[in-house]
Amino acid sequence: NLIMTINLLITFIGILANLILGLVVIIRNRRSATNLLFFLFCVDIAIWSFANLMAVQTKDLLDVLYWTRTVMALAVPQAIIFFLLIHTMPSPKITLNPIVFSLIVLAGLAASLICLSPYLFTSVILVNGSPSPTPGPALPFFVLVAVGAVIAGTIILIRRVISMRGQNR
Repeated sequence: NLIMTINLLITFIGILANLILGLVVIIRNRRSATNLLFFLFCVDIAIWSFANLMAVQTKDLLDVLYWTRTVMALAVPQAIIFFLLIHTMPSPKITLNPIVFSLIVLAGLAASLICLSPYLFTSVILVNGSPSPTPGPALPFFVLVAVGAVIAGTIILIRRVISMRGQNR
């Protein structure tokens, strides 16, 4: 199928581009927290892209459920790393309070593990011939952690851009 081949090609080009970009950044300065977070962000996006491709390409409902849970589990560190990257950038060190940092990382780890369980999506059913995950009781926790991290990171980014002047902006 031509469309499936094009989707595969585009996905693998995106995966390769993310990995190369992450490697270029981390090689430039391995000791910088900003560079490390950016590298981890790129790697997570690459793995997430592959999992997402698998979730939409597979036909077996149990496989769809597995890959959908994996996609969601990988979305959590993406969101957490995004927040940490925006909060840290351009500093070479993470400036977040260590207790707050630990709580954010623990919440992210808990949310990722819950995503892999039957509590985020209990099953997958067919709706009009397409697989549709059935939300479970842990979906609000996922939203709180993942979407909350993205919103918090976006707010920090907007505030920084507004307050920056000249060349920094």
